[in-house]
Amino acid sequence: MGFLFEKKYAAGKIKYKVLGIKLTLNDKGWKERLSYCPVCRTYEKFRTIRYNDFHRDNAVCPKCGSLERHRFLYFLYQVLFLNRKDRFSILHMAPEECLYRLIVNQDNIEYVPIDLNPEGFPYVENCQKEDVRHLSFPDNSFDYVLSNQIMEHIDDEQAFIKEILRVLKTDGILILNIPYKQGLENTFEDKNIQTEEDRIKYYYQADHVRLYGEDTEDRIKKLFPFARVERISEDFFGKDMIEKMHLSRESGALGDMYFLVRKL
Repeated sequence: MGFLFEKKYAAGKIKYKVLGIKLTLNDKGWKERLSYCPVCRTYEKFRTIRYNDFHRDNAVCPKCGSLERHRFLYFLYQVLFLNRKDRFSILHMAPEECLYRLIVNQDNIEYVPIDLNPEGFPYVENCQKEDVRHLSFPDNSFDYVLSNQIMEHIDDEQAFIKEILRVLKTDGILILNIPYKQGLENTFEDKNIQTEEDRIKYYYQADHVRLYGEDTEDRIKKLFPFARVERISEDFFGKDMIEKMHLSRESGALGDMYFLVRKL
């Protein structure tokens, strides 16, 4: 995938071209002092998230609820499928509301949202109950699978990966987002860590089963030997664009990694 970043100034506006997508933002007045959310296309004062002993500044768009990862993924989705005119299919795991609303009303998309606990997604119409380790769909069903912060919840990575590759069509793409601990050399996982208290202590969240580290890219490539894996870095964006839209976490315990996994 070719990624280009361009920035131009004209008549009090900043014109960006990133991943082939054009954006024009105001560079003067009150808008200069606010953040910009590309998901809902508004200028807002983003909110801070506080959890356990950590906080993330400028994390949440108050209008659509997007987080840093959703705003980052917006650009990937635009490049990969949101501008397609032909018919295709998407499997979306644990569908986030801001991303769900981007996708659901496009008539050319066969969109299937799923979760193990679909009642937790009241904003999603027809969210299907599915265990991602044992999916009910036929082989070669989907052009895209969206998996945002799912793998750290799955005890059996191999079963998850096997099912994803089974339901993806040949040349289909898994768009994968994983949180990781910056500075942690190797992914940490201990089957003896079972209580919510210990999981928060070691994994930073009560329902996580491992803490991914700096080795995550190598780990993903080994887990998907029959696929082409490409990491998408924040380096593809200009620094000021990252700061204006808050595309990466400014603080907190974890960072984010993004991968495109294409089934061969």
